[in-house]
Amino acid sequence: MIRIDPHIHSVYSGDARGTPREILRRASAVGLDAVAVADHNTMKGSIIALKESRGMGITVVPAMELSTSAGHIVALGIQEEISRGLTPVETLDEIHDQDGVAIIPHPFVRYRQGLFVNERNIRVDGIETLTPGTSWATRTGGPGSLQGKEAYQR
Repeated sequence: MIRIDPHIHSVYSGDARGTPREILRRASAVGLDAVAVADHNTMKGSIIALKESRGMGITVVPAMELSTSAGHIVALGIQEEISRGLTPVETLDEIHDQDGVAIIPHPFVRYRQGLFVNERNIRVDGIETLTPGTSWATRTGGPGSLQGKEAYQR
């Protein structure tokens, strides 16, 4: 089993204080095998984490959290930044064109631009199920796709 935190914000998100190096050190200290530094609308923290992870024994999945016209989508495994403000479908197409994986974070949380507040009929690769105040299984009666949570190093 691989222990990964697929949704961490760094100083480059504007809402967290941890540097990529601090995130990597903390991830190592708590026994994670991998992280995805998924900052808001930028890959800067992810790119720095990729460079700084060499020799640390931690895998970094390149990522970013995108603000679409209807809510947020986390793009995992992408190589290039994707523009903010696209429709959810356009964003998903961009992610998949880079062979990335599209995860919906905080899917039902209005104040955090949860995508499923505005959209329900789109195909995504995964749904973040452990978020404050909601879970996919609780809301729908079905299984969750990704048991991850959004992390901020403060």
